[in-house]
Amino acid sequence: MQKIDIALITETHFTSQSFKIPHYTVYHNIHPDDAAHGGAAVILRSSIRHYELLHYQSDKIQAASIQLHARPWPSTISAIYCPPRNVISTDDHTFFGSLGSLFLIGGDWNAKLTAWGARLTTPKGKKSS
Repeated sequence: MQKIDIALITETHFTSQSFKIPHYTVYHNIHPDDAAHGGAAVILRSSIRHYELLHYQSDKIQAASIQLHARPWPSTISAIYCPPRNVISTDDHTFFGSLGSLFLIGGDWNAKLTAWGARLTTPKGKKSS
């Protein structure tokens, strides 16, 4: 049986209601309107040394982040969800600056570009290319 150490979940559809998974710690961030859409979560084995970082929550980005006590350098792990209709602007770069110098972000950016194999190109995909 495989045991997962860290899972990054996007478009969770969670609300402010919390839940528990035995032997795991769950950090989730919801859409600002507390409706069941969007959102992101980091789920990690409880035995991993870490602490939770501040959530980043806007209509454009929902992110849950943790800081791992990793040697020789601490690192940030973040789950992110970006709704398709919003393009990330320079105003949102405060989120990326808050992650430190060593980080991993996994999630659904909703940036589609036909050159990447998508069936269509979105404004966010054009900006990313």
